[in-house]
Amino acid sequence: MRQDVIGRQVRAMKEAGYDALLSISPENFAYVTGFLSPTQPLMRWRHAMALVTADGAVALVVVDMEASTIRANSPPGTEIAVWHEFKFDAMSVLATLLREHGLGQARVGIEMDYLPAGDLTALSQLLPRTRFTAAQAILARLREIKTPEEINILRRLSRIADKAITDAYRSVRAGSSEMDLAAALTRGVYEQGAEYFKLMIVATGERSVFPNVGPTSRVLKPGDICRVEIFPIIGGYHAGVCRTAAVGAPPSEAERIWANSPRANTCYWTRSNQARRAEPSTSSTSRRSESLACRRSPSSATASVYTCTKTLTSAPPKTGRWKQEWCSASSR
Repeated sequence: MRQDVIGRQVRAMKEAGYDALLSISPENFAYVTGFLSPTQPLMRWRHAMALVTADGAVALVVVDMEASTIRANSPPGTEIAVWHEFKFDAMSVLATLLREHGLGQARVGIEMDYLPAGDLTALSQLLPRTRFTAAQAILARLREIKTPEEINILRRLSRIADKAITDAYRSVRAGSSEMDLAAALTRGVYEQGAEYFKLMIVATGERSVFPNVGPTSRVLKPGDICRVEIFPIIGGYHAGVCRTAAVGAPPSEAERIWANSPRANTCYWTRSNQARRAEPSTSSTSRRSESLACRRSPSSATASVYTCTKTLTSAPPKTGRWKQEWCSASSR
């Protein structure tokens, strides 16, 4: 259990006049416990719920087939109420738990934007004197203010995604397929310690204009724009990183778009014969190299389509007061 989060919820419910908060969504269940219920994100009816009362007591409600997994991830002595998958008695088990905690006539905040209407109706009938109130805004606000532990997790996830994309781009070339790119990307996030990933976008060539598409058997060709994004997951947290590259030289239309972008006057890129994502360069003068590089240049004549997404302020170089533009979180 994440005691810092539990303490925040206790303070928030007291300010709002709640006797308890019930986290029902996968995001808020993981926020309290520090781990996901394995199949809850796949099936909304596969309830995993975390109850936190105003006095700081914590109890979980989980499905029977995942009870052993939840117990293994929870501190010893954690109260866990188990409902039965093929009896569909989650609301009955929850109602019993709320009564045992003296909440039969209390004010309980729940996520009304996640709990199905049928389940809320059933729960209200089982506990007619309990006042169930929408608390998703409170829970969302609490999650917006990150703890140092959360910030460290998000930094780690960003670096995992960034390096996985870098390595995946290095592994392919003209003649490879989007599936090859996806395979390398998947391998990369797991090799670096991600537990899972939430979304993978692989869009190349004519498909690069589609916003949220997965990989296909399409074969990469010279001049293709490649757009890759992935959201690795650790402990219920995910961070998405998107990187764009080209196979060989980018097409003229991509050059035109880049020239019109706000960063056109701050970055230039060296190019490679393979599809590779940008990496920091220690040289501001080299115009050809095996990897892509990003640094402030007085001229954007060689600017390509790649996106420089990390900006860090550092000591200005001897040649002028320039702000260094870095393009790899993993290099920090």
